[in-house]
Amino acid sequence: MSDEPGEKSRSHGRLGVRLSVKPRDLMADATIKGAFAVKVITLFPDAFPGTLGLSLTGKALDLGLWSLDALPLRNFGEGKHRNVDDTPAGGGAGMVIRPDVMERALAAAAGPGPVIFLTPRGKPFTQAMARRLSQGEGMTLICGRFEGLDQRVIDHYGIEEVSMGDFVLTGGEIPAQALIDATVRLLPRVLGNADSAIEESFSDGLLEHPQYTRPAVWQGREVPAVLSSGNHVAIAKWRAEQSHAVTAERRPDLWEAWQARATRPQKGPALRRAVRGLVAAIVPGDAVEAADQARALAWIDSGVELARVRKPATPGVQLVSYCLPMDGSRVLLGAHRGAGLWLPPGGHVEPAEHPTDTARRECREELRLLADFATEAPVFLTWTLTQGAPETRHVDVSLWYVLRGNARQVPDYDATEFSDMRWFDLAELPPEAEPNLGRFAAKLGR
Repeated sequence: MSDEPGEKSRSHGRLGVRLSVKPRDLMADATIKGAFAVKVITLFPDAFPGTLGLSLTGKALDLGLWSLDALPLRNFGEGKHRNVDDTPAGGGAGMVIRPDVMERALAAAAGPGPVIFLTPRGKPFTQAMARRLSQGEGMTLICGRFEGLDQRVIDHYGIEEVSMGDFVLTGGEIPAQALIDATVRLLPRVLGNADSAIEESFSDGLLEHPQYTRPAVWQGREVPAVLSSGNHVAIAKWRAEQSHAVTAERRPDLWEAWQARATRPQKGPALRRAVRGLVAAIVPGDAVEAADQARALAWIDSGVELARVRKPATPGVQLVSYCLPMDGSRVLLGAHRGAGLWLPPGGHVEPAEHPTDTARRECREELRLLADFATEAPVFLTWTLTQGAPETRHVDVSLWYVLRGNARQVPDYDATEFSDMRWFDLAELPPEAEPNLGRFAAKLGR
């Protein structure tokens, strides 16, 4: 690292074009508005963007879909030589990054989103964490070195400690690049095919099935015949079986967790009891919801079919799951083509389907997103008679699930279901909004 005054931070991304009669340092003048902003505090800013400047993440960086600013930690060091570390209190080997040095670096970074310290003692990084981070405005990463970072800084700023695995590296620069890559690729428009982020390993809690391509025969080894059959049902079944097998063999922890979800009651009395438990656990927010809950419980206890078995009105009372992406007081609503209202995404529960799985499925089908539940239990219930011709009318018993969302992004929604999709503040809902949204907002205190 240079000891010359003030090494410049290395900013990357689309340039903001402004006319000037004087030459400028374009790198220092790089600006991106509204992009996902990544700040990295590191002793080695030259390590960035590294491989992040290649392939899809590099293209997205050039297009301004995200920005990267690597801040040299040495610039904030102490004394003539800008020392950033000192000996550990209580003695011991190695050095510890000083809290006052990191304080100055964090003040200079001042980026949006969480501050994350890459360290072997952190909580494991997962695909779910990548999804959560990608739905924010950005993040600031601290690349660990030496024996670590003074704990007082971590406690003072509420810094998240994250590990990339049960091994030790010489520094946090490589883990930081891995974390950035896993997060940035989930941003809208970064991947060419939105399905790629949904179908790959870990997206549904399992490892991905094996992949094959041409030639059909290589070194005496053939592509499995089912993949050339053209039978998409058989292909999907084969891929699921392979995914299950490889997960059970290589990641028994993931397989055990997946089995726990997969063994959720799917039919008969067990499923009815599960649905009843969801409804009974809802704490009514007003007298209307209390009455709706009582009606719903009586309906469940009557033993009639809960799911829709034939469109549009068989049976006359049908179970529905709404999935509401929320960001603070803002909620994502779609202009529903059939209802003529701004509705939350969601749909009817299928026979032998758990309502939580319905919410997850509808989120994927209507929003092309993986559901990130605030809680995997509904927080609101409504009993609503639908509008339309008399022969199509029926009652929807709707369970409202809250998902974590990002109001800066409108997902790639199903245009056959919705003509438009927008974020609304719960205090400023349109007149054509789902009639119960006002009560929902009041219950949440928004």
